[in-house]
Amino acid sequence: MRIKHDIYLRFTLALLCMLSLQFLPSSAHAGLSAEMELGYETYDAKVDGAKVVKADSFMHRYSLLYSDSRALADGRLGGYEYTLGYEWGAFDTNVKSTLPAGNNDISQSRGHVLFKGDILLDPKELPLVFHAYSHDLNRMQFQRNLGTFSAASIAGTGDQLISTTMPYDILDGQRINSGATLVLGVRNGMTNGYNTIFRYFPMLWLDYQDEIVHDTKNLTPMDTRLSRFAFVSLNKRDNWFHFRSSRYNDYINPNNNWKENAFQIGTVDQNMQRMWVDFTNWIKLSVDGVWTRRDAPDIINNKERYDLNLYAIATRKTWEARTYTNFSRYIENQRLNYNANLPLYITGTLGADTDWRIRVSDLERKQANIGGEWENTSDMLTTLQVTTFKRSPFTLTPSASVEYYDNTLAGKTLALEGAVETASSRRFSSRYTLFGRYDVKYFTAESDAKLSSNYLTQEIEGRAGYTPSTSWNVELDQKFQTASGTNPGTNGSAITVNSDFSTNNVSSTYWRGNGLSIGNYTRSVTRLTGSWRPLPRLMVSLAVSEDALFASGQSASYITTINNSISYDIASLHFNVQNQYSMQKNASGSDSVISSGGNASYTPNRNVDGSLNYSIQRLSNNDSSASTYATLTQKFNYYVFRVNGVSRRLLEFNEQIEYIENNSVNANSVLLSGPMSSFNTNVSTTSTASTTRFTLGGRYYPIKQLYVGVSGQYFLIDPSGIKGQIYTGSLGFNASKLSLSLDYSYGTQQNGAKRVEQRLAANMKKAF
Repeated sequence: MRIKHDIYLRFTLALLCMLSLQFLPSSAHAGLSAEMELGYETYDAKVDGAKVVKADSFMHRYSLLYSDSRALADGRLGGYEYTLGYEWGAFDTNVKSTLPAGNNDISQSRGHVLFKGDILLDPKELPLVFHAYSHDLNRMQFQRNLGTFSAASIAGTGDQLISTTMPYDILDGQRINSGATLVLGVRNGMTNGYNTIFRYFPMLWLDYQDEIVHDTKNLTPMDTRLSRFAFVSLNKRDNWFHFRSSRYNDYINPNNNWKENAFQIGTVDQNMQRMWVDFTNWIKLSVDGVWTRRDAPDIINNKERYDLNLYAIATRKTWEARTYTNFSRYIENQRLNYNANLPLYITGTLGADTDWRIRVSDLERKQANIGGEWENTSDMLTTLQVTTFKRSPFTLTPSASVEYYDNTLAGKTLALEGAVETASSRRFSSRYTLFGRYDVKYFTAESDAKLSSNYLTQEIEGRAGYTPSTSWNVELDQKFQTASGTNPGTNGSAITVNSDFSTNNVSSTYWRGNGLSIGNYTRSVTRLTGSWRPLPRLMVSLAVSEDALFASGQSASYITTINNSISYDIASLHFNVQNQYSMQKNASGSDSVISSGGNASYTPNRNVDGSLNYSIQRLSNNDSSASTYATLTQKFNYYVFRVNGVSRRLLEFNEQIEYIENNSVNANSVLLSGPMSSFNTNVSTTSTASTTRFTLGGRYYPIKQLYVGVSGQYFLIDPSGIKGQIYTGSLGFNASKLSLSLDYSYGTQQNGAKRVEQRLAANMKKAF
């Protein structure tokens, strides 16, 4: 291994400086801290006795810091603290290979100043606070096992047995964060004879932040700077004025540069928290306006935005109203946009057993496309819902909604929805629950081509539940849906077409695809669920559903789903299993999925713990192809403790078994030759791949800080019949300021040729 002369020199000087810290006076040593890290790793691989790869690496890192903090005037004026130091590190990695990847040799050294400064001026007699800081405590990181020294360059064939941790790059450079904040003015309204005059001046808040990233030697170099300045003034009561300016510079790619200015006035404080003003004793207001402009070299990234916000809350004895009105005008991606959102929410009560709510909203959008054509969107909604008979055996909840959606490119849609639902209460029964709902939606639409369409959907749902005891619960849910007419293909945001068909919730039992693409249909969904809790910590549940869809223009479709779960949880045992079976059947055939997954953990005492995890999934298609994927992982640990006044771990034994299998059956259509050349036949091909790993290991702790560990692993990969073993030995020492580790690995693999690998790694970290 090659190590340059200057690396030797720096290493010797740094080591002498570290050792000299041990002899400094205690007062100086209290303000000094240092770190030293050394690492060495060697690796080689042989195939049939011939060496194909030889790699080794040496890395070292050192840092020295001095810190101090002081109070000003015994803390009456504030205080300051600072840290100053330096960090330097280097590595040298060599890879010699007879494989096509060839030889690789890379060495790097980096170093930079570490610093942190923080000062706070807070005179108790003056309405003044000043805080300034600047720091760069970014520590270097060694990038390992990627890039130039990938698995291909070391193993060649990609069959590397023992993973290496040789560095190939250093993440370092400057990460400087600086800033200053000045608050001037009376903050809490309290004054004295010295600062009464400040009550007549507005409160000022100035803040500056600067972030510098400079790392040009990295494989992905960075050289950027982000500067932000904010001027905030409290004019009267809760009326704040903001001016914020930001600038971003990318010195490597100037096309990413931008600068932004923003003005804001209203009831938003310096921390961007919204403030509420009492307009009357029952009305609260919060109002603000914002103008933002961003300029960039690439004109497509230029932005300009106006925002006006009017928030109000009105509260009376029997009702409450809220509105969050917003208007925005912005230019983005060379497109002009107008948005206006005017929502109003009103809730109230009528007597002791009736409440009501009203929602009125108007959303207006206008966008100019690149071609100059305007796209206008209007979405107006009115909803009324009343819930009554809340103290009766059955509640009654009628609701009605009207929504008008207009888009210049998609057309116009008027949607009407009416629903009524009833649900049993505790006054009816403590064991039985009943629920019923009827919903009807009517859509009339006119497309941009002046084509009219009408669409009617109806839905009836009934649900009954029975809870005979705290251990049992059964629930039956039945839903019928029908639709007739021509699907409008578009809708607003509240009253949607065939909402149960939405692709946004794929896991839903009622999922059937995109509801905007289906016409006339009849659908029935039946779901039966039950749960049993024979013991306080044991839970068994079962759910069965049948989803039948009869739609015009397509064959009948059935989806059958069965879900089962079992869970058991006590102090020493946790067990959970999830099973599912689903099948979709139509005229083309049937597809099915069977999956099961579970985990169990057992910890009877501090000496023993074990776990078992498994998952299996099988997919079968209507073309007779299928695939199965299964995993199984079992772990067992045994610990021996030594009690001699204080309990500590003495021995530990580890065992693990891992099994992975991937099986697939593909049905291929083959054209036969000869006299039967005019016939096709299906030929199935089966492929199975599996991996089995068995690992045993242990650790011995002769003293609390020292451990000795060994492990052995056997693996088998089929159908190739690849066999191999990996043996590892480790030695480690961990103290409060010193850690040492030594690891050795030896692995063999038989895959036609015999491959032998060895790895030795040593590492030391010392803090002073």
